[in-house]
Amino acid sequence: MDIMTSSEAGAAIVAVRGEVDADNCGQLAAALDAIEVDGDRLIFDARELSFIDSSGISELLRTRSALEAKGVRFEIREPTSQVRRVLEITGLVELFHID
Repeated sequence: MDIMTSSEAGAAIVAVRGEVDADNCGQLAAALDAIEVDGDRLIFDARELSFIDSSGISELLRTRSALEAKGVRFEIREPTSQVRRVLEITGLVELFHID
C-alpha cells in the first residue's frame, strides 16, 4: 500500500494505492490521523485502491466520525469497482459522500 497526501481548494486529500487490510491498516490510520485539514473536507482518493477489507472500512468509519464531529466532511473519491462494491454491500455509499 502506498499513501500520498496533498490538498486542493478547501480540502485535504489522502490517496491510497494498492490494498488495505488488517496487516497495513495501522499505517492508514496513522496517515489519516496525521493529515492537516485546513478546509472543510477530507477526500479519501480511492481511484487506485484495489482492495479494502473490514479493518480498512472500520478505519474509514472511525476517521469519518472523528472528522464530522469537528465539522469536516469525509468524502471518498472515485472508488474502484471492487471498493465501491464493498461499500454498496455494507450500505455505506451515502454515508461516505462518494462522488
